[in-house]
Amino acid sequence: MNAVVRLAARGAWVNRGRSVLTVLAVVLSVGFMSAVLMLSGGLSSQSASGVTAAYRNVALVVHGQQVMSNPPGEFITQSGAPVSAAALAAVRAVPGVTEAEGLRSGYAVLQRSDGTVIGNPGTGGGVGQSWLGDSSLNPYHLLAGQGPTTAGQVALDQAAATASGVTIGQQLTLVTATGRHAVTVVGIVGYGSADGPFDTAAVLLPPSQAQSLLGISDSYDQILVSAPPGAQSAVAQVVGPWRAQVQSGAAWAATERAAVDNALSFERVFLFGFALVALLAGGTLISNTFTVTIAQRARELALARALGATTRQVLAAVLAEAAAVGLVASLVGAAVGVGVAALLRTVFSLLHLTLFDTHAVFSISSLALPALIGIAVTVLAALLPALRAARMAPIAALREPQIDESGRSRRRAVIGVALLVLGAVGTVAGVSGRNSGLAVGGVAALLIGVVTAGPLIVAVLARAVSGPLRRLAGPPGLLSGRALARNPRRSAATAGGLMIGVLLVSFMATVVASVNQATGSAAAQGNRAQYVVTTASPWQWQVSDDVVRRVNAAPGVTSTAAVYAAPALDNGSGVTVGTVDPGQIDAAWDFGWTAGSLTSLTGDQIAVQDTALQGHHLGDTLTLTLADGTPHTVRIAAVYSYGYVGFDAPTYLLPPDLFHAHATQPGAELLLVNAPHSSVSAISAALGGDQSVTVRTAAAWIGQGNPKVSQIANLFYALDALAVLLAVAGVTNTMALAVRERRRELGLLRAVGTLPQQIGRMVTVEAAVLAAYGTATGTLLGVLGCWALTKSSTSSDLSRFQLPAGQLGVIAAAAVVASVVLTALPARIARRSPVLEAITTE
Repeated sequence: MNAVVRLAARGAWVNRGRSVLTVLAVVLSVGFMSAVLMLSGGLSSQSASGVTAAYRNVALVVHGQQVMSNPPGEFITQSGAPVSAAALAAVRAVPGVTEAEGLRSGYAVLQRSDGTVIGNPGTGGGVGQSWLGDSSLNPYHLLAGQGPTTAGQVALDQAAATASGVTIGQQLTLVTATGRHAVTVVGIVGYGSADGPFDTAAVLLPPSQAQSLLGISDSYDQILVSAPPGAQSAVAQVVGPWRAQVQSGAAWAATERAAVDNALSFERVFLFGFALVALLAGGTLISNTFTVTIAQRARELALARALGATTRQVLAAVLAEAAAVGLVASLVGAAVGVGVAALLRTVFSLLHLTLFDTHAVFSISSLALPALIGIAVTVLAALLPALRAARMAPIAALREPQIDESGRSRRRAVIGVALLVLGAVGTVAGVSGRNSGLAVGGVAALLIGVVTAGPLIVAVLARAVSGPLRRLAGPPGLLSGRALARNPRRSAATAGGLMIGVLLVSFMATVVASVNQATGSAAAQGNRAQYVVTTASPWQWQVSDDVVRRVNAAPGVTSTAAVYAAPALDNGSGVTVGTVDPGQIDAAWDFGWTAGSLTSLTGDQIAVQDTALQGHHLGDTLTLTLADGTPHTVRIAAVYSYGYVGFDAPTYLLPPDLFHAHATQPGAELLLVNAPHSSVSAISAALGGDQSVTVRTAAAWIGQGNPKVSQIANLFYALDALAVLLAVAGVTNTMALAVRERRRELGLLRAVGTLPQQIGRMVTVEAAVLAAYGTATGTLLGVLGCWALTKSSTSSDLSRFQLPAGQLGVIAAAAVVASVVLTALPARIARRSPVLEAITTE
């Protein structure tokens, strides 16, 4: 055992210079994973403790049916149908009920005089809620000041107040669906044990003013009840006529926590996926490092075997060396996770993604788990090189290094070709059969096939490029091609890390372009307006009547048309319904009617966008559960082609009377503005600098595509940079190791007259070919994956395939250029190798 430890320690110390990039790869990967765990822990702690404590004293919660879903990545605070105010009186009359309070909710944000929004409403926007007088039922509690009780008073949650520096007594402007109101902050509140509700800024309003300020009907978002446990069935019975549901306070809190966890699930899986990709790229780098290191130490290990070291001792020594490197790097990475967490928060803030705007929570799992994974990846990456070293006979190791024959392996060729054929068949079958799972599975098989056949592909590529490279770069070009073929396994692994990183970013870029093309092309054909006004948060629909009045008063505005939207359920599936004024919309939008028209809709007739028919036909009847929870049977009487941009754009158009009779929020989703003689600045000036809404040209609004997709894409690009960075570092590391491995060869080349700049050019060209191969295959597979997804998907948002050739070209060029630039140091070392020292060095 002592011999094994000494051999491992000596190997780690002697090869410390070669391990720098290996350590960096592990540090970055482990630090990233540790940061994700810390931030996730902070979010879970904040959301769980907040809502649990907020409803600790609430026995029962009466609420309406959930009409708006909370898909992964989203958290919508007002997702249920309202409960009629008459239900509150019925609940209070139930025997055993000692107290019941109705909680009203609606859109509300606070602004300073210059229009800047208070707090950080984030993706969830701002919520206004009535202040409950019964402190035992109130989810909020005072931290400073007093509760709002009279007109003109509001309270603000602690998180928003801290973020914006708001103090008691400050005068602000309250913006709701009914307009702008001057208010004074009289209290700062907490939500349960948290500083505020999850992903939103809460404004508490006087109970007597909440309904009129929020512009909602005489209803409640929740009815909070103090009663013994046995009263639940009686309460459920009396609220049945209003289609309300009853849960215990603990069950309601658990439901809210589950909704928060669901909102965070996308981000967590997303970030962990990238941490694993980073580890995979780091694993490739580690494997290459140990492969070259062990090849260069073959004589040393052979002598150890000849002196009595067993196969098991050599294997243990190499793995112990890898474990030592992994341990040190993983511990450093876990500590670095604190800084990475702060960096991630900054990136998310710049991208307007506030779900991770929280403190980091330290735990054993957030530090130990990433460190263990980092050590395991390091050891596993070194396992194959260690096995090859341990199995090498002493006499064979003392001879010249063996030639890598992986580029001629028949078994590898058979398996690789079989996977490529299987993947091609699966992709074609999935596309022709509109089966997204089969199509994506086929592309995954193609990826595995390319990785498996990588050494063969590199060997063929090396032979193919040797001639052209010789004509372009002279003898150094020819030597570069031959150098690639010398160790095709290592070359393919190096390019494979870059391929995966470029594949991910190429896939996302193509998906974004395709979604924007699908949603934007129809909007571009239908639009007749010059400008579009929307709520600043893409997750809320609150362009108020006050905003409409202000825009109409702007100079140069000739007409406006409001587009209303609301959630609904169609056979249990979430859809978006909407309406427009038939007398105003024609000047701003052309729907491209293929059957019927807007003016022909009467009673219970509706119009449906052709991409949302989903098997329905003209004349079919549907039962929709509208925003207020009322089921309503309607008939498809018209079909149109040109809808609006975004996932939440209305695809079912109802007659105005039917829509507004069941709407729960008065604001519009967007406002189309005809103003041929005006400008964005003029319309913004008419709004008084109100930053709760955004004014854009129609072209800019259409060109932005789906704002939710764009936000997620920005996050994807920011995080994918880590994987690409590690892959580029892998190319650099491979070239640095290759230069060290080929010192004798380089010395002989110098001795026979090769110039130093030619040596450097040879190394640079070799790196460029590797990087070009990795980026080309990654780009091709990423585009193919998106093509297969769009052609097999039944979603209207993926109905068109769009190739962002310019963006993909920039991505590929950046990856190649970065690889070449970072190879300058190995090339410099190669140029400066002394001839005599090189040819006498083993």
